[in-house]
Amino acid sequence: MTSVRGIQVRCARPNDLAWCAGIRRASIRSKLGAYRTLLKPATDEMTLASETRFFIRRMLKRFTRVLVALVLGSLSLASAYAQELAPTAGPRQADYLNSRGVRHFEDQQYDLAVTTLEQAFMVAPGNETIRGNLLRARWKAAEQLHEEGKTEEAIEKLVPALELAPEDPTLLVYIATLQISISHHRLAAPFLEEALAAKPAFGDAWYLLGEVHYYDGMLDHAILDWEQAAREGPSENQSRVQERIAKARRELKVESGFKSDERGHFALRFSSGEMNSVALTVSRILEDLYYELGGQFGLFPKVPVSPIPVILYDAEQFTEVTEVQEHIGALFDGKIRLKITPDNRQDIEKLRQMAAHEYVHLLIYLLAGGKSPFWLNEGLAQYHSETWTQSHSSRYWEWVGSASAKYPVTLADLDEDKLNLSDPEFAEAVYVKAFAAGRYLRNRFTREEVTNLLSSIRAGRKMSDALQEVLGLTYEQFEIQVAQTNSSAG
Repeated sequence: MTSVRGIQVRCARPNDLAWCAGIRRASIRSKLGAYRTLLKPATDEMTLASETRFFIRRMLKRFTRVLVALVLGSLSLASAYAQELAPTAGPRQADYLNSRGVRHFEDQQYDLAVTTLEQAFMVAPGNETIRGNLLRARWKAAEQLHEEGKTEEAIEKLVPALELAPEDPTLLVYIATLQISISHHRLAAPFLEEALAAKPAFGDAWYLLGEVHYYDGMLDHAILDWEQAAREGPSENQSRVQERIAKARRELKVESGFKSDERGHFALRFSSGEMNSVALTVSRILEDLYYELGGQFGLFPKVPVSPIPVILYDAEQFTEVTEVQEHIGALFDGKIRLKITPDNRQDIEKLRQMAAHEYVHLLIYLLAGGKSPFWLNEGLAQYHSETWTQSHSSRYWEWVGSASAKYPVTLADLDEDKLNLSDPEFAEAVYVKAFAAGRYLRNRFTREEVTNLLSSIRAGRKMSDALQEVLGLTYEQFEIQVAQTNSSAG
C-alpha cells in the first residue's frame, strides 16, 4: 500500500511501486482527480482518442518493419512482422468508434461517418452492427455525391461497399444505375449480371440490362430483357416497359441491316451505300464538337468503354423510328438521331448545326441529370448550334411586344419538358424566347455559373430556387433582364 497525495493506493506487485510513485510525482490534480485516474476506467473521449492515436502509431511502426524487411529481401521476417498487423484493439474502442460514426451519420456528415466506421470495422471486422452501419454510410455518401453531380466519385465511394455485402442485388443495381446515369452503360453490365445471378426475378435489374443493350445497339437483346422485366416487375411499371419494347421493335425493323462504325468518342450506325461518306463527315464534325463544346460546358464524357451512339436515317426511316413531326430534323433521346436528306447531305454547315444542337442536349442531360427545363435545354442548344442569327433578337422583341396577348407565356411556363408545339407560330415563339434566354445566360454569366445552375437543378432544386441560389435572380427578374438585353441588342 502506498499513498498518493493522501489517497491509499494498493500496488499488487513490487514493480507497481515505481508506477505508483510516477503517478504521485506527475499528479497535480485534486484528490478526486487522482482517484478517478487510478481506480476508475477511463471512458471519456480524450482517453479513447489517445488510445486511438496510440493504436495508429503502433500499426504504422509495425508496417514500417514489414517494409524494411521487404527492402532487405527477407520474406520470412516480413511475414513474421506482418502477423503483428492484425488489429489488437479491444471491443471498447470499436464500440466508441461505431457510436461516433453513427453520430456523424445522423448529422449528415457522411464522409466523416465512413472514415470513423471504417476504423471501427478494422478493429472489429466480425461485428455485424458496424458492418451494417458502414454500408449505410457509404451508400448515403454516394447518394450525396451523385446529387452534387459527382457521380464518378459516388461510384468510387460505393464500390468498396461490395466487400461488405458482395451479393446484395439492390446495391449492385444501384451502382449500375449510377453508371448508366453518366452513360457508362457497358460498365454497368457486370453489376447487373451479378445482381441477376443473386436474384433472377429482379425486375428492375432486367429493365436496366435492357437499357444497357439498347444503348449499345443490341436491340434484340434489349427486347428480351424488357419482356423479362415485364414478367418480373411490378404492375405500375408495365406501361413504361411496354413503351420501351415498342420503341425498340420500331428501331429493330428499320436498323436491322445498318452498319456500325465506332470512331473516337462516337459509335455511328447507318445504312450502307450513300450514307458511308455522310457518316465519315458527321464523325469528323462530332469529334470537333466533343472538344469545342466540351470546353464550353466543362464536360468531356469519358466514353472509352461506351461510345456515344449516333444513328443516321433517311427521312422516311427517321419518321418511322421517332414518330415526330415532319419538320423536325434531329433528336436526342439518349441517342443522337440525325435525319439525312438530299438538302443537307452535302451541306457541312447544316450537318454541323444539327449535330451541335443534339450534342448540347447530351451535355445538358449529363450535367442536369435529365431535369433541365425546356427553355434552358433548348435555349442553350440553339445558342451553341448557332440556330438563330443576330436578327432574331429583334424578332424576339417583336414577339414580346405584339404577340404576348396571343401567347401569354413566361419562361416559368416553359419549365415543362413536353409542350404542345403543334401550332407552328406558337412553336417558333417558344423557341425564339428560349434562344433569347440561352443567349443572355451565355453572354452575361461565366461558364462556371451556367454549369453550377445545371448542377443545382440536378441536385433537385426547382428552377426558381436554382436561379436565386446561383445567379441571385428571381424568375421574374431574370425574364425582365432577358427582355431588356435582347431589346437593346435588337
